[in-house]
Amino acid sequence: IPAGFQPDQQYPLVVVIHGAFSNAKEFEQVSGFSSLADEEGFIVAYPNGVGLFGYLQHWNGGHCCGMAAEKKLDDVGFLNTTIDDIKQQLSINPDQIFLVGFSNGGMLGYRYVSEFPEKLSAFASVSTSIGSNDAARDWQWTLEPPKTPVPALIAHGTADESIPFEGGNYKENESTLTFFSVEESVSFWRKANQCRETLSVLHQSNGAVIVNQWTNCSNNAPVLYYELEGWNHRWPGIFHTQKLDENNPLKNYDLTREIWSFFKQHNRLKQ
Repeated sequence: IPAGFQPDQQYPLVVVIHGAFSNAKEFEQVSGFSSLADEEGFIVAYPNGVGLFGYLQHWNGGHCCGMAAEKKLDDVGFLNTTIDDIKQQLSINPDQIFLVGFSNGGMLGYRYVSEFPEKLSAFASVSTSIGSNDAARDWQWTLEPPKTPVPALIAHGTADESIPFEGGNYKENESTLTFFSVEESVSFWRKANQCRETLSVLHQSNGAVIVNQWTNCSNNAPVLYYELEGWNHRWPGIFHTQKLDENNPLKNYDLTREIWSFFKQHNRLKQ
């Protein structure tokens, strides 16, 4: 809850979903959304996935990961309950509800957008994939396009080896899952939002960040894709980027602010 909270005022809500083997408390620190919420005046929720004794928490993203996916836990339903519970306790602007997911949390975010697009004003997904296949089980999981376009921001590092930029296997173990590439994920949302071919490209951080923007889309639902040169499987925010060498163009880069700037532009009432 942001500093200066007024019970009679409506606030935007940002739901931030941690990655596999992380947890809400850790991701609050890493993402930096709470400090930004104090500055900008919005409420943040950090749900916790299933895990053991508060550790190794993860989500059923449909095709990943761990026990949550194997047992087919209803994490989409859990997000719905979480949002409804917050709306009952606090004064939330129903036209300013946003979702952010990282890695396995981004997979769950994709599922939620696919199944309940009408409940969100925009979403952001970082270092994740829309689906995968498993050659060992002759199995493939793909996302169903949402019935309503939702503004989308996608970000991925070119040096990501956990969910590879070009698609492929998780490099840190012997997983047989082969993730879809970033290009496939971006294409999926461009098609889902019925974006025309018109593309604008911006460069940030001396060219280390390339922002591809498709704004000529249905229902005022653009797709933005941030490509981070040389970045690996970490949240691209101040927590990590402030530790980079002074000569690194991503020094002090903050995707968290970029995401909130994008969210602020999208209100369901204006669509």
